[in-house]
Amino acid sequence: PMATIQVDDPAQLMAVAHTRAVRGRMDKIDELTRELAEAQQAFISLIVNEKDQFTPIKPTDFERISKTFARIPRYQKKVLALSRRMKLVSQKVFKLKTRARELLEAQRAPE
Repeated sequence: PMATIQVDDPAQLMAVAHTRAVRGRMDKIDELTRELAEAQQAFISLIVNEKDQFTPIKPTDFERISKTFARIPRYQKKVLALSRRMKLVSQKVFKLKTRARELLEAQRAPE
């Protein structure tokens, strides 16, 4: 609580009244600002600790890994193309088996 102040000047009287009106809000803002700063500091510490726990990757290893990952789309396309070809081969084999079965049945059938 603020002490009672005797003020004769109207400007000072308005300043005191304004200070009393906003003092509670300003104290709350100060408190929240301190809490925010503490939370940010804790967050920064957490990030620094996490970063320190990572094993650094050698530039040569990073480059090799990066090149390997860059090849993935090309290999995916190759795998899809092979898959399509295998499907076509399977369809042809099925048709040939069916045709061979039909020919065998035609040969065995009495005329």
